[in-house]
Amino acid sequence: MSAPNRSYRRRFRQSASGPSLRGFTLIELLVVIAIIAILAAILFPVFAKAREKARQNSCLSNVKQLALATQQYVQDYDELFPRGSGYVDPQVIFDTNGEWYMTVRPYIKNTQIFDCPSHANKTLIYSGGLSSAVLGYGVDYCRNLQVDRTALAQIVEPANMVFLVEGLNNYCRWPCSTTCVGTSWAKYAWHNDRHNAGSNYSFIDGHVKWVSEGATDGPYALPSMYWHTVFHP
Repeated sequence: MSAPNRSYRRRFRQSASGPSLRGFTLIELLVVIAIIAILAAILFPVFAKAREKARQNSCLSNVKQLALATQQYVQDYDELFPRGSGYVDPQVIFDTNGEWYMTVRPYIKNTQIFDCPSHANKTLIYSGGLSSAVLGYGVDYCRNLQVDRTALAQIVEPANMVFLVEGLNNYCRWPCSTTCVGTSWAKYAWHNDRHNAGSNYSFIDGHVKWVSEGATDGPYALPSMYWHTVFHP
């Protein structure tokens, strides 16, 4: 048999048997796993932040709707803002009919806007014995009590005065000073920073925005006009 024929047959046998297959080595598998782990470590926080951003925007929409509902109430009731919290002292009977969120309830179609989508705890029991079930809603937003039954005309700078804030654990009395009942209540007066190190605010004129935690580290860290821009003749 000639040399060309032997070479041809050898190549034919190799092509008929198919290409040789080689499995991954342990080192190659470890490298792939390491790359996947690195990508996951980089991307998962990004995805989590993106999801929280979506919840933040949904919460901002809730705050906007509550602010608009309050403005409708103000227009219908001689430009007076609704009263604030009825729960001032543990000895005082809690009156849900007097709560601000009950007064604006007729102007709201969906009560789910009272719930912040980033707040997972809806069954908190307060030190005063009240739960979200007693309140009727898991209300995650609270009012600036400085505008309790205040006339709109008395507010000097409505665009600079805070109206609604995100409360901590379904309850707040904000701004809180000596009117808070004991130290156990003081913590409920602070803002919540659940949205990417900040929270959503609405102002008297109806505009809403996200404010960073550093700008609101306690009720009185904000310029005092944010809470007390009310004219008292």
